[in-house]
Amino acid sequence: MIDMRRTRPGIAVALGLFGFLLLRPAYMSALRRQMQARQPDHWAQLPTNGRFSLMVPELSATRYHDETLYAARIAQIFIHGVPCNPYWRDDRAAVNWLKDCIPFYIMAAIGLLFGGNLTLTWIFALAIFGTLWFLLFHAVFKW
Repeated sequence: MIDMRRTRPGIAVALGLFGFLLLRPAYMSALRRQMQARQPDHWAQLPTNGRFSLMVPELSATRYHDETLYAARIAQIFIHGVPCNPYWRDDRAAVNWLKDCIPFYIMAAIGLLFGGNLTLTWIFALAIFGTLWFLLFHAVFKW
């Protein structure tokens, strides 16, 4: 039997964590809009003055390279139906993408909810999976 007195705080914390994980990209997007509105001349000179994105190819060497890899493979699912490697044509055989296709298809399913917008997909997937990890640890360790 599940003890609801112990479960409710965990669910409340999980919902708070979900909101917290969504807060950072929302705040970054708001700051970008604010700078664009208040300092348009300075904004126009910035090399990063495009639309907000977490998956920036220029940052792949210095930040989380998984973001660009996942985004590229998810885009390939939207285009070709399989998460093949978009960079090397020799790496498009089924044996190369079958071994890890489940996470890509899960991310693509989330991406379909957002109309193929990979930035929103990544933001919400991060929040969803981060919250699910917390709930898993909560259930295992009974905090």
